[in-house]
Amino acid sequence: MIGPVVSSVIITIMPNPFRNSVKLGLRAGKYGRYSLEVYNVLGQRARIIFNEERQAGYCEVIWDGKNDLNRQLPAGIFYNLPDGHLKGN
Repeated sequence: MIGPVVSSVIITIMPNPFRNSVKLGLRAGKYGRYSLEVYNVLGQRARIIFNEERQAGYCEVIWDGKNDLNRQLPAGIFYNLPDGHLKGN
């Protein structure tokens, strides 16, 4: 499944929905600082996956389904909000 294109970035999520972990594939169109944050359906941030400089191109990261406090989150729906929460500068 291909997610939203935001700031020259394409996100793929596999599997979706997921149980214990999920592979996030990201393709950045240019070099820059990117932040990938995961939110629950209430709009509350669940986890900052990364906030760092990245080269243009493809990379994969694994999200273990845990929040920023290293607690396993319940099964559910999580989003990367397309209104700037995935940013490329």
